Amino acid sequence: MDKTKQQWSEEETQCFLVLWSSAEVQTKLDGACRTKPVFENIKQGMAEAGYQRSVDQLINKLKKLKKDYRDQKKKL
Repeated sequence: MDKTKQQWSEEETQCFLVLWSSAEVQTKLDGACRTKPVFENIKQGMAEAGYQRSVDQLINKLKKLKKDYRDQKKKL
């Protein structure tokens, strides 16, 4: 896969968050040691919506979103 940085659109981020925040995904992630299969399912959902991202890109995006959230919360 192409390793060049590709900007996430707002719609793409929204799609990712909707898939990630679903009750089914959250149940699978709760206490799971191996999360890659869950992110594979999210990747498939993203592909169905027309977005092509690797599992590593999805994991990194989630980490960045969580970090940004914590940073914003600290500012308040």
